[in-house]
Amino acid sequence: MTIQRPRLLLIDSYDSFTFNLAALCRTAIPECSIHLIKNDQLTIEDLLPLLKSFSAIIIGPGPGSPDLSQDVGVSLVIEHGGQLKRLQVVKHGQVSKIIHTGRDNFKNLKQVTAVRYHSYHAEPDTKEIESLAWADDGVENGSVLMGGKHQTRPFWGVQYHPESVLTDDGGLHILCNFWSLAVEWSQKRDRCLSPLDSSAMKILGPSWPHLRLSSLSSSRSTTTATSVTTSVVQLPGVNVLDICETLGVDDHRSPFILLDSAANPGRFSVIASLLSTSLQSLYSVGDVFVTLKCGKSVQQALRGSQKEVAENLMIVDLIRHDLHGVLGLDVHVKQFCEIEEYETVWQMASVIEGRLPAGTRKDDLGWEVLRQSLPPGEFQSGSMTGAPKKRSVEILQSLEDEDRSLYSGVFGYWCVGGGGDWSVAIRSCFKHELECQDSEVEHWVIGAGGAITALSDPQAEWDEILLKLKVVLGAFGAGNPRCNEC
Repeated sequence: MTIQRPRLLLIDSYDSFTFNLAALCRTAIPECSIHLIKNDQLTIEDLLPLLKSFSAIIIGPGPGSPDLSQDVGVSLVIEHGGQLKRLQVVKHGQVSKIIHTGRDNFKNLKQVTAVRYHSYHAEPDTKEIESLAWADDGVENGSVLMGGKHQTRPFWGVQYHPESVLTDDGGLHILCNFWSLAVEWSQKRDRCLSPLDSSAMKILGPSWPHLRLSSLSSSRSTTTATSVTTSVVQLPGVNVLDICETLGVDDHRSPFILLDSAANPGRFSVIASLLSTSLQSLYSVGDVFVTLKCGKSVQQALRGSQKEVAENLMIVDLIRHDLHGVLGLDVHVKQFCEIEEYETVWQMASVIEGRLPAGTRKDDLGWEVLRQSLPPGEFQSGSMTGAPKKRSVEILQSLEDEDRSLYSGVFGYWCVGGGGDWSVAIRSCFKHELECQDSEVEHWVIGAGGAITALSDPQAEWDEILLKLKVVLGAFGAGNPRCNEC
């Protein structure tokens, strides 16, 4: 038997990567239709009659613990007698090499590199579960189960995230193998799909992605403006040689450059005195790149930070999910963890782009993208909450003493031509006119925070907050921020 027009049921446990998984399924099984439901949307009694209409069921990842009923968590291993244990060193947004047996959903796979987001792991305690894959965490956690199967039932599961942008063939190939196994199991049992009737469609809703056809088309182009900031210092009577001696030109161990004008007298001279803390731009004639170095390379320092890459990776996967939810399949990471220079900071930046399929449209597309990917309302910017968003916001609400207000809001503009630019309002100053009783005194509010992860250093996070405040306070001519902890 060949299953025509495969139909998948994807169960979402309020995760922040679900649409990434749905997109991966559509890529692995191109002709499939996917229906998504929340894990508490139906009772088991209401769900069971619908299963005969689906080729396969995929249970997505979710927050919490599978041994807590309120979390509605599901673990293949725990459900069949295994033990749940907490990792000694959690793995959130970290990439690991996966060791596997090469069987079942790991068939024809060589080395697998995959992204992990988990604090718990499972250990099989019965012969019902066969282990298929592991990650070797060494002294941190030892060998951690990454994949397994039920010995007699058509159940397969992985611990890592196949839908993450940094997971390699262990993502798409795993889904392709899973589908082959599901088809084989159905063929051996002559299983046929039942159609979805109107009552079932009313419960499940349309398949994902739900986009309407349109004859409208548009094209837009963008330009990027750059600016250079300069300052002039008036120092009458000072010559180039005096400046060079003051900056340590006599110390031949330190790099020093003087570019003097060929004219006599010359008007301009360029002096480069490189201290140990100076940023250096190194370029060789013929190269197509410039190396930035400050003691050690700035790019190397940021890219080599496991915490910074893990944090950026989590946000990238979150935004991919948000855009997949609105636009469907056509979402791509155009830039990942590139280092960008700004006036007051170096930062790691990634770019995610998406578009509607040709010939389709979505009403109020811009508003919907904004609503899904940025605050306010039930949706929050992942960079300000963490993942999964829903659970993170619930935890933050129990920890924080007051509402974040505009600090977690957005501001920007829409253009009548269809363009727009929006940003989260972090590191922004605002004031409430009604709260300023004294006409001579203005009361401004500035919010600053940092992303706390398992890899965070408390002092480094606090220093980062003060640095963020200091940059904004500079607009008021203020110095270092004053607070009880400083």
